[in-house]
Amino acid sequence: MATIQGGGLEFVDDQTKLVPRRMEDATIDIESEAGFESTAQALRKSLRGTHFDILQKAHYPGVFELHIPLCRMLPMPEVRIPLKSDVDKLKGEFVNGYRPGAACFYVALKNFALMEKDVASSDREAWSDLWKEEDRLFEEMLKTRPEFAVFSNKYFYIWDGNHRHFAWMEVISQTHPTNKVFHQPVRAVIIVPLMETRHILLNAMTDLNK
Repeated sequence: MATIQGGGLEFVDDQTKLVPRRMEDATIDIESEAGFESTAQALRKSLRGTHFDILQKAHYPGVFELHIPLCRMLPMPEVRIPLKSDVDKLKGEFVNGYRPGAACFYVALKNFALMEKDVASSDREAWSDLWKEEDRLFEEMLKTRPEFAVFSNKYFYIWDGNHRHFAWMEVISQTHPTNKVFHQPVRAVIIVPLMETRHILLNAMTDLNK
């Protein structure tokens, strides 16, 4: 006797009749799907926890975060290319300027190639008066603690926050170039990328943003 299962029914070919599929079979399928979903959720949670640990270990020694002017940040091409839809949404959320509770940036003195970049005098000359003032205040703040000296006259590469930086700078330059409210330093976590951890760091950023 052969049986064909489908749609919750069994076709028994030697008896030519339809009989209800056993409830325990359906229960097993449901439990299997639920178990798979539970496992997938647990895996995602585990990965997020692992990546959070990676970021915690990558923090700059003795300096957890700083408030940095956007003009002192540089996007990295290795970070996911901003999508227009994402940028437009972020621009809409920035209509009133920076909010202290907004998501923080993750930045480092080194880019993906582990190179640093000094702020040149020609860069400062190209900035607006408001960005020049914010840069001056930032440099004054860096003089208040010896451990901040390493950040003086340095750019900060963005390891997470390219979208926000692009969107916010566009809003500022196009709509509010003379409004001091929009020229505020933003919260940023300082990390230290290494040759052996740089790929892992980028993956961790991507995972935490899902």
